[in-house]
Amino acid sequence: MNEVMVNGKIYEIVKDATTNIDTVYDQNDTLQTLPILAVTGIGRSAENGNMYEIVWHLDEQDASLLSDDASDWVSDWGTADEAIEL
Repeated sequence: MNEVMVNGKIYEIVKDATTNIDTVYDQNDTLQTLPILAVTGIGRSAENGNMYEIVWHLDEQDASLLSDDASDWVSDWGTADEAIEL
């Protein structure tokens, strides 16, 4: 994976997502109160060249049910859920 789309913007992946699962809260939903399981990587904005933490929410939110193959954790790796400027 070389590029990922987040909210209509393109980011070049400079560090792939790891198998370290994080608990995040959706930055775009101020009413969101439940934790979300996610993995993160690092991307460079094609628009301004700045670095961003790229966040993919896992399809399965029960960690005990996740496949051993991390590539199955997200159905669309080409589209991420959030980009947080570093």
